[in-house]
Amino acid sequence: MIEQLRQQILKLKNISRVRFTDEEIISPEIVQILQNSLTEHSPEDPQELLDMINNMLPVIKSGPVRLWNRPTDFSGKYFNECSFINIDMSQWDLTDTFFSQCVFDHVILPVELNTVTLRNCSIKDSRIAGKSLRHNFRRVKTYDCEFVNTDLSSADTAHCEFSTTNFDNCDFSFFSNKAKTEFFKCGFKSTSFINSNLNHVTFEEFTDAENVNFSGSTMRSSMLTGLQITKDNKNCIDGCDLTCANLSQSVISGVNPQTVILDRTVFSDSSFKNVRFERLNLSCVWLSLCTLEACVFDHCNLSNAKFDGSAVKNVVISDCLATQLFADNMDFSSSSFCRCILDFSSMCYATFTESSFLNCSMKLINLHDIKKLNSSMQDCDMTDVRNTDPLLYKAEHFY
Repeated sequence: MIEQLRQQILKLKNISRVRFTDEEIISPEIVQILQNSLTEHSPEDPQELLDMINNMLPVIKSGPVRLWNRPTDFSGKYFNECSFINIDMSQWDLTDTFFSQCVFDHVILPVELNTVTLRNCSIKDSRIAGKSLRHNFRRVKTYDCEFVNTDLSSADTAHCEFSTTNFDNCDFSFFSNKAKTEFFKCGFKSTSFINSNLNHVTFEEFTDAENVNFSGSTMRSSMLTGLQITKDNKNCIDGCDLTCANLSQSVISGVNPQTVILDRTVFSDSSFKNVRFERLNLSCVWLSLCTLEACVFDHCNLSNAKFDGSAVKNVVISDCLATQLFADNMDFSSSSFCRCILDFSSMCYATFTESSFLNCSMKLINLHDIKKLNSSMQDCDMTDVRNTDPLLYKAEHFY
């Protein structure tokens, strides 16, 4: 009878409001009904059914009956408002399954998850089977879900999409993106991505991020738009490789990214406050349309960096290599360049307010149509400086 119940569920394409647990308890009412069927059976009842009930009753009376702790093929099923409580699902085949408004509490997930979709689901206090194994997630998609106290470490993902999903106290350590994994409008609290391969991963429009640890991860060509890194929220990128990563619309305050690789990193439309960059390679870094306040660049490589359209206030840039710096339309106020090499840079239409250039090399720099308000350039090599670019002037006055 117990196996018949199991088989009936397995035959269903759409499974609704079923409670899956490691131990299915048969209620006393059911036991009484079965006992009555033996004592009050009709002559029409098959003897095979009576024998089966008679054999099953001692098993049922003995207590818990395990239904699901075995290999189970649920591929292609649709689960609606089901609960999975304290159950080992590691031997389940969940290929091409869909879960809607389901609860997973203290479950062990399969090592392989392929083409699984979860919508409005809650996953709590769970983990993936086999702690010493790499786990494969392929085309897993979540929408409006929450993961709490869940261990998803050592997962290899490909073509996965996590949308409008919140992760609280989750572990993604040693996570590895194999192909096109995306987190869209997700929230993260006390979540670890330590020592992960996040190359080409998209984190788009963080809704919330607090105490998220990316330490030691490679994030080459990844996207992390809207990330806030401050002392208060304790988000950490120490030791990360952010080569060619896009961190547009970020807020970075009160931290010193001394161990971070920022080669050709994009920070467009971001805000920096009380940040110290020291002896870093910031070559070709994009700081366009940014706000920088009370920051320090010391002994950095800023060659070919982009500051165009940025508002720079109370910033000190000293002893930096900044050749071919692109800083058109920059608003440079109460700030200074000291002992920097700015050869071949472009600062057209820039505004310098109460700022200074001290002992800088400014050979062949383009200062077309700049505005200097109580600013100075002292002891600078200004060989062949173009204060007015003839070609630009001619184009501007074409009419």
